[in-house]
Amino acid sequence: MTKANSEDRTKIIIAVISAIAVIAAAVIGAAWGDIRSWLSEGKDMARLGGVWRGDFTLTNGESYNMTVTLGGNCMLGKVCGTFQIDIPNTMPCTADITIVSVKDKRYVFEAGNMSTSCIAVDYQYFELVDDNSLIYEVGEGVSMGRGVLRKLP
Repeated sequence: MTKANSEDRTKIIIAVISAIAVIAAAVIGAAWGDIRSWLSEGKDMARLGGVWRGDFTLTNGESYNMTVTLGGNCMLGKVCGTFQIDIPNTMPCTADITIVSVKDKRYVFEAGNMSTSCIAVDYQYFELVDDNSLIYEVGEGVSMGRGVLRKLP
């Protein structure tokens, strides 16, 4: 192998290593952003712990009282609480709460083990306003209703 070939090979190896370093830095940077976001959201998830109560109103004007009980150690994908919606002249709607995603203080959850008086919907979420206020929204493609729940002492 000539000295010129050896130098060319070295330049190629350095270029490949440089490209790998740039890609690795980008991946690590993106992952660090996700980790920081997850850590921040984890702190806020602890703020969800407690009993929350309030009314929410459907777009058709019907209003219902809702009670939400959440543990202070909620984790994504794990059951971490329950809700009960009082429905006049029938059994209440009760279900388990499993938070499935978090973005910008919006906690999207799935309802499991629903009682027969519950109706399945596309989405439900909580949005933490402050330590004492939680927005609840429910929808089926578009918003069907929302309300503000207050944390009980």
